[in-house]
Amino acid sequence: IQNISLLLLKGEGLGMRSAIRYTPPMSSIRTIEKDGEIYAKIFSSDIETENGMKFVTEDEDPLQVGVFERESGYEVVPHRHVSRNLSLSDVGEFLLIQKGEVTVTVFDEDWGEIESVTVGTGGCIVFLRGGHGLTMNKNARILEVKQGPYPGRDAEKVFRDPK
Repeated sequence: IQNISLLLLKGEGLGMRSAIRYTPPMSSIRTIEKDGEIYAKIFSSDIETENGMKFVTEDEDPLQVGVFERESGYEVVPHRHVSRNLSLSDVGEFLLIQKGEVTVTVFDEDWGEIESVTVGTGGCIVFLRGGHGLTMNKNARILEVKQGPYPGRDAEKVFRDPK
């Protein structure tokens, strides 16, 4: 993946910290998980597709993210999606780093740090559960998508370090 690296911090509770840099290939999806639960997925916006399509998320995930490639002249038949009542326990969020570089830190539900990942231009992140924080390493422009309706500023987020 272009401009993306992963920094794993291990043994923090033992007084040790070691860092591993990881640069996945264009075709891969980096899954951040803990105890069998997936917290986030990171991939390049130019990820390779299979038969013109690649879904990064699973059917049961609270947010569906996929990449499509179609030849010139291909048409998507006009359609709309069926209305349905949804009940979500976790709100998903998608970020596309349009330019710049950010370090994304993924936390579990108790604010334990799982991993920190540096993502550059063209990198995509899907958050599926837990918490996250962003540090801008360079000036950045980020496209964000998450579920609505918007509940208002006071009901939208729970902060690790309330002010």
